[in-house]
Amino acid sequence: MPLISDVLEFLTDPYASEFMRRALVAAALMSVVAAVVGSFIVLKGMAFIGDALPHASFGGVAVAFVLGANLQLGGAIAALLSALAIGFVTRRSFIRHDTAIGMTLMAGFALGLVIVSRQSGYTVDLFSFVFGNVLAVTWNDVWVILGLGGLLSTFLRWEAIEELEIFGGRSTLDRVHTLLYDVVLRGNQPPMPLKMQEIKPGLIFEAEDFSVTAFPVTHRGPDCLGFIFEEKARRPFLAQKADELNVPFGPERGELVSGKAITLADGRRLTSDEVLGAWEKGSKLVVVGDAGRTDNLLEVCKDADGLVIESTYLDEEADMARQFSHLTARMGAELATKAGVKKLILTHISRRYREKDVIAEAQSVFSNTVVARDFDTYQIKRDNQDGR
Repeated sequence: MPLISDVLEFLTDPYASEFMRRALVAAALMSVVAAVVGSFIVLKGMAFIGDALPHASFGGVAVAFVLGANLQLGGAIAALLSALAIGFVTRRSFIRHDTAIGMTLMAGFALGLVIVSRQSGYTVDLFSFVFGNVLAVTWNDVWVILGLGGLLSTFLRWEAIEELEIFGGRSTLDRVHTLLYDVVLRGNQPPMPLKMQEIKPGLIFEAEDFSVTAFPVTHRGPDCLGFIFEEKARRPFLAQKADELNVPFGPERGELVSGKAITLADGRRLTSDEVLGAWEKGSKLVVVGDAGRTDNLLEVCKDADGLVIESTYLDEEADMARQFSHLTARMGAELATKAGVKKLILTHISRRYREKDVIAEAQSVFSNTVVARDFDTYQIKRDNQDGR
């Protein structure tokens, strides 16, 4: 029966070599970094990307190998082009991320295999470069991994918060209070001052250039709210008129835009009315979460430049939508049509439906409709028909 010392010697002997110690440190660091990056990637629905980019970069490595160029640079360029291709395909078509990622993986990897297999010096070294060998890790590689982990931690860590304010309807705040104090804190005090701010229908925030207004929405339970984000009316600056009046570029034009009068170098005095156009309404964005009806939303959505609203069901299951107080894609599109909305953005799509079916149903009623995906961004501008 082996002694404990023999077991320990068996376990520690491999690490007598420096390359084994480097490999152990690198593997441990990568497990931490991969967990941080992987959490973000999985939440974004792109878990396949970690496997795809290294394989897709094989094509770039192979091309660089044939040309005698830097292999790392070739792989990096191929990985960048692959990522751009994935983004382009998913945004310009109905193909989802996982499908686009798989296509890119196979294309890049196949290209690399074809190039390498046709070389007279078909070598294992190139494959080792692409697929890696943890035993070949240098201390410089370890420092790079450690630096990447530290950089990500800096980006993702919580900064010190002097005060935390949580806004919501009364019933929502009651639930949040119970969750925080009874479940999370369990009798302890929060690490910073914590305030619960109740939102009621009406103006809830106002700045110099825009305001936010809450309005009631019908759904299961009380205190359901939607929100209107609206720019304040403004007078556009008439650059051509300013040129005709010989207003110089610089602070003088800024003064006129702000509504002030100026005196030019030649002694002429100009007022803002001479270079500002008629008042124009600002852009208007209406955001509705879950809702069970739309007839009471017509007025608040009127002439909105953008409407974000749920579309849990398709019209074929309208009865179920009414039962659970949700909307169909058609109902959202009909609201957009009646209210004169410029752009309709549908959210809260049931996984039972394909995105293209939801869009097809909505666009049959209201053509300028899109389905929002996680991390999508949109620009809402006055009378802007696209805005993505």
